[in-house]
Amino acid sequence: DTTASTWLTNLTFNAGNSFLNKADGAANINGNITLNGGNLTAGTETGLTGVGANQIADTSLITLNSGTLNFAGRNETIGSLVMNGGVFRTDTDTTTGLTGNKVVILGNATINAVGDNGGLIADNATVLSIGGNLTVGAQARVLANSSGTVNVGGGVELNGSTIRIASGSGASNFGLGGTVTTLAHGQAAVF
Repeated sequence: DTTASTWLTNLTFNAGNSFLNKADGAANINGNITLNGGNLTAGTETGLTGVGANQIADTSLITLNSGTLNFAGRNETIGSLVMNGGVFRTDTDTTTGLTGNKVVILGNATINAVGDNGGLIADNATVLSIGGNLTVGAQARVLANSSGTVNVGGGVELNGSTIRIASGSGASNFGLGGTVTTLAHGQAAVF
């Protein structure tokens, strides 16, 4: 489907599996997104190429409370991100082999307590670029896995949290345009 969606309201997703599978560049979601559970994935479950990239409005605020938002090897630009749980990942598409994608957050990203299996993840030769500041709260984590890259244009604030670079095989990168601030509450680590 190459026709952009004219639906301008916000999207709340509570459960199940859904795919952003319009043709690359055809806007699918024009408002903000709240993910309370389930899986929202760019692309298709059958592995079609040429679909799923740049489906979300560049001004969208994504609030991730639970569930998984996976860009599956597709490029995307969003306005800002608030994570209170769940998984936000750039990942590759194992059905098509798409890799090397770039996910851009134009503004700030705030990662609150997300648990051991959650977090903000740049995977498998993908790039996650945050134009503003990155705030990582207690028991939250940011990972640059398997040759993944995380770039932050602003500063980073850590509050009892972890940024892990080079988890897995391959050389991973973390670029920083500002300063790192660690707050006195708990431990903070970059490794």
